[in-house]
Amino acid sequence: MKKFHFSLDSVLRFKEQVLDSLKNEHARTLARVSKTEQELKELKDRHWENATRFNENKKNGATIMEMRSTEAYLQVLDRRIEMAAKELEILKAQEQEKRRLVIEANKETASIGRLREKKLEQYLKEVRKKEEIFMEEFVSNARLKPAQG
Repeated sequence: MKKFHFSLDSVLRFKEQVLDSLKNEHARTLARVSKTEQELKELKDRHWENATRFNENKKNGATIMEMRSTEAYLQVLDRRIEMAAKELEILKAQEQEKRRLVIEANKETASIGRLREKKLEQYLKEVRKKEEIFMEEFVSNARLKPAQG
């Protein structure tokens, strides 16, 4: 009997490659989200530390020059925090879209994979049936030969 051939094998391989590619893109996006979250946390921590120090220095009689430079630095940190938060929001939206695409590609690949399994199962049933028929014919022929001899 001829070897098993699934007509959609090339499509299945292509879908698997697309799925792998999307998984890699999703992983890279997740890494960027994580990195941006860490940067945002560090900026907020730095802002909190400097604001706390600034308030203490105000109470202890800091100079106007020190106060202005610290206020300017805190404003810079505020802008950087705002920019990082916007970037994080964009990255999270991208991550959700990548996840949606991975899920969709996974469904498509799985459905073709299930179809392949069903076809393989049918093929194997046919092979077993043909082997059974062959064995029955072989046994029948073997019984007839001694009787003829």
